Amino acid sequence: MQETTVTGVVERKRINIGSKSERDALIVRMPDGSDASLRVIGINPFAGRELEQFAGMRVKINGLYDRGVLFVRHTDDISILGPQPRPRGPNPAP
Repeated sequence: MQETTVTGVVERKRINIGSKSERDALIVRMPDGSDASLRVIGINPFAGRELEQFAGMRVKINGLYDRGVLFVRHTDDISILGPQPRPRGPNPAP
């Protein structure tokens, strides 16, 4: 595992499709478009709800990265930077 700090938006995504581990999970989507599953060390990823409060938020996370998963020791390792940014572009016609 590698110690790292990332910024991104926490989103809900279906992961491990087609396996016994398939589930809706929280991920952090980085500005370059890549993402990583978000987990708290020692908490069952199927039952834990500690990260729900960050869904839809832009965050900075200090954690351990390993093979597509970003592990945090505690929710204190996550700082809220603001709400998810709105898409830029022309306004839709009324």
